[in-house]
Amino acid sequence: MTNNKKIKLEDLKNDWFDGTAELQYIKAQVREELAKKGFLIDSSFEYGDNNEWVGVYARPQDKPTALDPYDDEEEKEQQKYSINGMKQDFAEWFEWDIKNNNLVLSRS
Repeated sequence: MTNNKKIKLEDLKNDWFDGTAELQYIKAQVREELAKKGFLIDSSFEYGDNNEWVGVYARPQDKPTALDPYDDEEEKEQQKYSINGMKQDFAEWFEWDIKNNNLVLSRS
């Protein structure tokens, strides 16, 4: 099932998410862009001074995180891809400029 609803700033409430409605809106746009590319967020969001850019590490949806496993299934996935007992880190850095509460000029 595809969600065709366009993200709108006014739909985001500053309740249990960190940051203002504007930052929540930016984060939602990042999640949407990464999902289109087949990636999952794998770190905290990072921002430039005055929130002129946003960046985050993300990994392919079909690869495990290199972070501490959440459950036994995630640990098994990590072991499947490990080399000589070392977890593999599939995360990549993604970064965008922010103009008028919108992502522009993907730096990745």
